[in-house]
Amino acid sequence: MILEVAVRLFTAKGIRAESAAESSADRGRVLGDALAREICRPGFRGCPFINAAAEYPDPASPVRAVVSRFRAWMTDEIERVLASQGLEPASSAPTARRIMMLRDGALVEGYVSGDPERVAGELEQGIDALVAAATR
Repeated sequence: MILEVAVRLFTAKGIRAESAAESSADRGRVLGDALAREICRPGFRGCPFINAAAEYPDPASPVRAVVSRFRAWMTDEIERVLASQGLEPASSAPTARRIMMLRDGALVEGYVSGDPERVAGELEQGIDALVAAATR
């Protein structure tokens, strides 16, 4: 299934990017950059997982199981990066979910607006604001 391959590729890219980062701040920047880069890649037509969820609305569908697994992995990765930057678990989990929601909106907006570079910059600013708010 194509979505399974996409999960494996995205997971491998994230692991390689994190292993190349030298500090927790670098890992956070790598995460933000990876999310923003996805919006700006040539031929981007929205998130394949969001698109698949829209095409397969039955939550019991095998496609939705792959989508759910990817989303759980992605949220866990974001939470792990936040925790590595010193956020307490009480802050890192809800902040990770908020970043995931912001990412979802940015992926849609990047495609629909036709201005992915603007959206990528705003996504990075939004992530920075969420993290700053969580550390207060």
